[in-house]
Amino acid sequence: MNESESKYINDRVIVFKRSKDDFWKGIVSKFFDLNVDYILDHYGTDAVFGYTEMSNVSLLSTACWKENWPAIVEYQDKKYTGRKMEKNKKKKYKLGRVDLYFAKGQTEYICEAKQHFSNGGKIFTDTLTKKMGSALDNVLRSTKYGKKKMMPGYAIVFVPHLLSENKATDPDALGSTTEKLKAELQEACGDKRTHKAQRVDNDAYIDGYASLYLKSPIPGWTQSGDKHLIGLSILFREARLGELPEIRN
Repeated sequence: MNESESKYINDRVIVFKRSKDDFWKGIVSKFFDLNVDYILDHYGTDAVFGYTEMSNVSLLSTACWKENWPAIVEYQDKKYTGRKMEKNKKKKYKLGRVDLYFAKGQTEYICEAKQHFSNGGKIFTDTLTKKMGSALDNVLRSTKYGKKKMMPGYAIVFVPHLLSENKATDPDALGSTTEKLKAELQEACGDKRTHKAQRVDNDAYIDGYASLYLKSPIPGWTQSGDKHLIGLSILFREARLGELPEIRN
């Protein structure tokens, strides 16, 4: 971390527990580089990752290109519309959009993304669980009949972190919240299978995660102006082909 970055950034964390997911590390590292460049260009007053899902997807696409993975966003393709994806008696589909496609040689991936704001250091809420399930569902529906049929796919949830003004401006409170976020993410990606958001198939809730923590929170992020943006985490879950995206709390 250079001197300019260290003025605004506290830490970067990138964790993938499976070797098959290691290709994400370079992409995510470039994604963070791009975010930091934007923060530096705005003197710590703005961040791409705090806006919308598509803001993050588009920047992730740019990171793919920088890592020599040609990528496109929101391409049109067929999506399965049947209620039970394990049955294939009738080909029910409609045209939809897939959030991200990237490839290198014969290796190709698709991704569906969602966004969920955390507040006060709490990540794994019912809403987050539903969004992860929805992203997994979208991946599986896209790989049923689309051009990229049976291609490996990932569900991604971008989680910008918000904190109240009084805590965000207190170095001790900010530090303890950051450590709480780190511990929660480590548990969710762990092998103990005890996390409250554990999947019904007994896998860990996520296959990997990456976080960017701010040293200087960005103020006035909500409409009321009482929340500060303190960082971003990205949750990754591969959509296992043939399984339904059932998740419980």
